[in-house]
Amino acid sequence: MKCPAVEQVHARPGFRTLSDVDTLKNRRGDRNRREEVDGYELMLSRMKIRAIVCIASGALAMLSRSASAAPSQAAPAEPEIKRIVSMEYPNLARMAHLQTTVTLTATISPDGTVGGIRAEPGPEPLVTPAKENLSRWRFTGCASSSSECTRRIVYTFVLNGTCTDSPRCPTEFQVDLPDRVQVSSQVFGKVLVSVRKP
Repeated sequence: MKCPAVEQVHARPGFRTLSDVDTLKNRRGDRNRREEVDGYELMLSRMKIRAIVCIASGALAMLSRSASAAPSQAAPAEPEIKRIVSMEYPNLARMAHLQTTVTLTATISPDGTVGGIRAEPGPEPLVTPAKENLSRWRFTGCASSSSECTRRIVYTFVLNGTCTDSPRCPTEFQVDLPDRVQVSSQVFGKVLVSVRKP
């Protein structure tokens, strides 16, 4: 918004600024000249009022723009992952052939550690190991004044095929940022034991 200049009057030469008007007004002169000075004084007063209204409108517009932008700036950013810790497929869940999705919500403290974890209902042999794993992760810290600083992580546990070497069944731990983890392994198979006769 462009506001009119208060000091500049370009209507006629000889009346360029407020000081020119004051000088001419104080001089003794004919009546016509005096009325002309009074007319320009009135015009300057109106220009002052228009300029003040214009400046006030501009200030209000700036305030409303900054107020509308404030909520987006005040919203806390979601904490970013700094350190990921892998995990093995839980043996108890493997023996029970359990595979499902576990959804966890971690509360992040100002130093980036996990303060607490909420879990949606699910099988305990998978929920507890997933919570233990997520508690070892590290995130970018949140401001202590932030009322809600959380991060949601979804674990998917999958069993494919069988494993005959039961103590050493491999686990594949895959993270798909920003919030997905897949833990894959195999179920225990039958171990064939051959006995030689002497």
